Amino acid sequence: MRIILEGCDNSGKTTLANRWKHELGPRVDYFHPGGKPNDIDAEGACIEEQLEWLRGSMSIVMDRCTPISQRVYNSDLELDRWRAHMWQRYLDLGVIVIYCRPSTDRLLRVQDLTWREGETEEHKNKIISGQHTFMLRYDVLMQSIPNVSYDFEDQAHADIIYRQGLRALEGNQVAAAWFRQLIDYRS
Repeated sequence: MRIILEGCDNSGKTTLANRWKHELGPRVDYFHPGGKPNDIDAEGACIEEQLEWLRGSMSIVMDRCTPISQRVYNSDLELDRWRAHMWQRYLDLGVIVIYCRPSTDRLLRVQDLTWREGETEEHKNKIISGQHTFMLRYDVLMQSIPNVSYDFEDQAHADIIYRQGLRALEGNQVAAAWFRQLIDYRS
């Protein structure tokens, strides 16, 4: 199964990916796109690299994808139409999106944000000052994207998503169907 984790900074994406990575190790590919493209050519290159990773693995966890995260963090009406078109290419590969969305209070506790090595002060300030806006953009965008929600603060729910994701990543078709059925039910 191909899983894309999306959500604001500090929403539990990397933690969930690391749990699966710890359990499954090299049986599953893990990909974090890194870098923030600063123009349309760089963004297109990021998208192609991500699609290549997705095509090359039947069992992969991707921590964010460019057509979604760029619409949230660098929204531009003209570019967003192109990003929506690019997103369709991900859907054509049968990806499952897990929207990591803890409570609003949790997301807005910017003092709890953790940073990856090498994050610039400019990027940190953008996230801290814009976290509320980014959260709202994600919430609106995720209404138009088939997804399964994940809230690490709700332990029972989080454990179900974790276990089902674990089974699906191991190739269990019943677990993969469970995700798709949950998405269809929510649509």
